[in-house]
Amino acid sequence: MPSRPSFAAVLLAAAASGTARANVVGADAQNFNATTDGLDFVTVQSSETLKPGVMNFGLFLNHAVNALPRFDGAAASRTKVRDELTGLDLNLGLGLTDNLDVGLSAPSIVYERVYDAKNSGRFNARGNTELRPNAKLRLFGDASHGMALVGSANFNRVKNNPYTGRGGKPILNLELAGDMTLAPGLAVGLNTGYRWRTPGVPVDAASPIQPLDDQVIASAAASYLLTAIDTKLIAELFGSRPAKREDDASNRRHSSGEGLLGLKHDVT
Repeated sequence: MPSRPSFAAVLLAAAASGTARANVVGADAQNFNATTDGLDFVTVQSSETLKPGVMNFGLFLNHAVNALPRFDGAAASRTKVRDELTGLDLNLGLGLTDNLDVGLSAPSIVYERVYDAKNSGRFNARGNTELRPNAKLRLFGDASHGMALVGSANFNRVKNNPYTGRGGKPILNLELAGDMTLAPGLAVGLNTGYRWRTPGVPVDAASPIQPLDDQVIASAAASYLLTAIDTKLIAELFGSRPAKREDDASNRRHSSGEGLLGLKHDVT
């Protein structure tokens, strides 16, 4: 089969969220989740699908600081590095028909360092955090615009994950993805959807993190092609919030909003 390797370098990732980090489409402490088809954007889905028989391989390396949760209640300095986390994503996408592709993502934590371990969450070991299969069905569109349905599932592989709980079932996601070309080389995309979570029992009754329930998710992206170097400049925003409204403090703790700025270069 023809293949289309895709490599992305994330230059800047900034995040702001409450204590319980609930990211949009991945393990709850890993905040970067690339698409498996390698088309258009980095983590935001477009309506485009891989052509039949075309296979995409993705390799993504990302490094984040101050990404792990803290529970001391004090205002944390945004300039002081309290922890570092490096993730590696291996992705595979395959086009089945003109309007349908499937994919599999296998993200891992490859490096972690915590400078201030007091009242801080952390991984006890490095390795694969989850397996995330997905499928995209394009509803309509052409080269300039379109809409698609994207379904995915998260099979957690983090032992004692406080966000899913002990005995939690796989997470199911359904998103509506739309995109549009506004000018030559300039495209925008918007995703909105729902996460069905069936959490297990709390890992530790004394833990400040409780398993998360269903969430509403949304993301947006803009991409500009730098023709001189055949590379896309991409900006993205993504976030989530609880589907069931609780008290304001709980909603803030269980919500997230993140931003990404990066370069993406495809090698065929």
